[in-house]
Amino acid sequence: MIAMSCPSCGRAGQCPKEKVHTRLVCRKCHVVFHLDASGRAVIGDPNQPVKKEVKKKAKEAGSLVEALHLPKFEKLNRASDNLSEYGIPVKQIAALLGVLVVFWGVYSIANAAPEAVADPSRRAAEALAQDNLSRLKSFATDETREDLVRWYDIVHAKLEKQRAAWPSKDADVQIVVVEEDPKSQRGVVEAFVVPSLNATQSASVVPSANAAASSGAKAPAEPLGFRLVWVWSGGHWRIDGKETYGAAPH
Repeated sequence: MIAMSCPSCGRAGQCPKEKVHTRLVCRKCHVVFHLDASGRAVIGDPNQPVKKEVKKKAKEAGSLVEALHLPKFEKLNRASDNLSEYGIPVKQIAALLGVLVVFWGVYSIANAAPEAVADPSRRAAEALAQDNLSRLKSFATDETREDLVRWYDIVHAKLEKQRAAWPSKDADVQIVVVEEDPKSQRGVVEAFVVPSLNATQSASVVPSANAAASSGAKAPAEPLGFRLVWVWSGGHWRIDGKETYGAAPH
């Protein structure tokens, strides 16, 4: 047997001596070649003259490989054989990496800072100011949603009464966090629906009646204040409708 390699792609192989100067085909790149009398692999059919263009391309390819110092196929093949001898469990390593990624994601979520109670409080107060009971109900726990509806009936009636004296129905929302205890998973917020003011006025929860009287202007309309009681449930702040209803003026 004669050790040889494809003159086109470099695939290594062996050829019987009796195959010298016979037509051979590379199993990888399918190029036709033959072994000359000296045992050297040459592109082309031994019974046909090799075209100058084919010789030129083969020479250029060989020069490029040498210039870039690229490893030949037989060297890469031997390297892969050497790695396989170590029995590296590629699938097991990939599975382990997947488990670590999932674990890190769960750990990050579990240890992330919880949502501040002021954020859902602002959205709930805006829902009240926009007369949006459906959205407001979405903030309550399932078991206290009906209590929150009763609270809405009381507080919204007061809002309508006070809003009648406002310059318009446009309103702003102000939030004051009274309690936010991660250990007891409880939050208490004082919310205020304030009539929107023009650019020359400053919005305030407590109107300055003295300032309005001294300037001869009409005293600002009174804002609506109410209390929201929250509990931490299912990874989110939810309104405790029962306690919130109990805190409302009846």
